[in-house]
Amino acid sequence: MAKIVRFHAFGGPDVLRLDDVDAGDPGPGEVRICVGAFGLNRVEAYFRAGTFLPPASLPSTIGYQAAGVIESVGDGVTEWQVGDRVATLFGLEMDRYGTHGEIILYPADMLVAVPADLSLIEAAASWMQYGTAYGLIDVGRIAAGDAVVINAASSSVGLAAIQIAIAEGATPIAITRTRGKSDALLAAGAAHVIVSDDGSFDSGLKNLSSRIVEDLMLREGSFNLFTLKIVDKLGNTVPIDFEPIQIAQGRYSVAGQMLPDDISLVKDDLAARDTRLELLFAKNSILPSKAKKTVEVASTIVKSSNNSITIMVVEGPAERHSSTNKPIGELVISGGQLTKDLIKGTDIDLRFEISESRDVTVSAFLNGTGQEFSQVFTPKQRTVSTRLLASEILLL
Repeated sequence: MAKIVRFHAFGGPDVLRLDDVDAGDPGPGEVRICVGAFGLNRVEAYFRAGTFLPPASLPSTIGYQAAGVIESVGDGVTEWQVGDRVATLFGLEMDRYGTHGEIILYPADMLVAVPADLSLIEAAASWMQYGTAYGLIDVGRIAAGDAVVINAASSSVGLAAIQIAIAEGATPIAITRTRGKSDALLAAGAAHVIVSDDGSFDSGLKNLSSRIVEDLMLREGSFNLFTLKIVDKLGNTVPIDFEPIQIAQGRYSVAGQMLPDDISLVKDDLAARDTRLELLFAKNSILPSKAKKTVEVASTIVKSSNNSITIMVVEGPAERHSSTNKPIGELVISGGQLTKDLIKGTDIDLRFEISESRDVTVSAFLNGTGQEFSQVFTPKQRTVSTRLLASEILLL
C-alpha cells in the first residue's frame, strides 16, 4: 500500500486526504515511479475546488508534476529502465494520473530524464514553468535578434522565459508591477525592465552631461510616461524643473497632443448649496478623447418657460472650486426649446469630445423629451454669460 493524496468532495485544502491505496502494477506503455518530490501548482487548487474542466471523478487523485525513480515498467516500454530518474510532464487528467503520492503510475511517453546535476526536488519544481515558457519556441518561434516582452517577469514562468530567450539569442524585456524587483530581474538576465505601475522604462544610472541620448521603448497601444531624475554622488535626488513626458504609442505611429490641464463638468451640489467639479479629461490625457456622463434634472423645466438648464465645462485642477477655474463654455437649454415639460429627476445623457486642436464638443440628450442639443467650443472662443459670472462672484 502507498500513501496517496486524494479528495472525495470538492472544496478547499481541508478536503484533501492521505489515503492508503494499492498503486498496482504498470499497464502497457506505463511505468511505476517511486516519487521523491512533487510540485504544487495553482491549477490544482482549481481542480480540487471543482472549477477546472473537465471536473474530477470522485474520489480523485491530484497533482501535475513529480520526480522520482522508476520501480518497474509495463509492456511495450523500451525507452526507460528500472532505476532511471525521471520527471513527469504535465497535461494529463489528474484524476487518473495524479502525481501527489508515494507511488504513481505514469505513461512512459510523458516522462523526461532528470539531469545528473539536478536533485529530484529541483526537477519536480522545474518542469511546469519551463514547459510553459517553452511556448516561446514551440509557439512563438522566437529567433536570435528578436525582442521578447515578458509579462509577470518575476514569476517562475517569467524567469524561465528570460533564460529561454537568452538561450535562443533573443533580447528579454521584463515587465513587473514593482520597481523593487528591477535589480533582481536585471541580474536574472533581463536586458530591460518596464515597471507597469507607471508605464515607464528604467534606463539605469548615467553620467550627467550636457546631452543625454537614450533609446526609449514604447509599449504599443499605451500611454508611455517618462521622467528624468538627477541624483548626487550620495544618491540623493536633486530637484529639477522637468515635467514628465507622455507619449501615446499607436499601432503604426507615435501621435497625440497632451492636454495641459484638467477639464471638468460643473455639477450642482444641492446638499451644500454650491457646485462641485466632476473630472472629464485629466491633465496629460492624449488627444483626441471622449467621455460620457449621465446627470439628473435638478428641478422641473416647464415647456415655453424662461427656466433653463446650464451645462458648463471648465479648465483647471479638478480638485479646486469651479469658480477658480477657466470657463470653456456653457450649453444652455431653455424651456422655450423644449417640446414638452422636462420633469425633475429625468436623466440627461452627456457626451464630451475634445479634438487634437482642443475643440470641445458638448452634446446633451434629454431622455424626457427625446431631444438632443450640441455645441462646439474652440480654444479661442470661451463663451460664458455675464449672468452666470455674476452669480459665481456673489458666491465668493
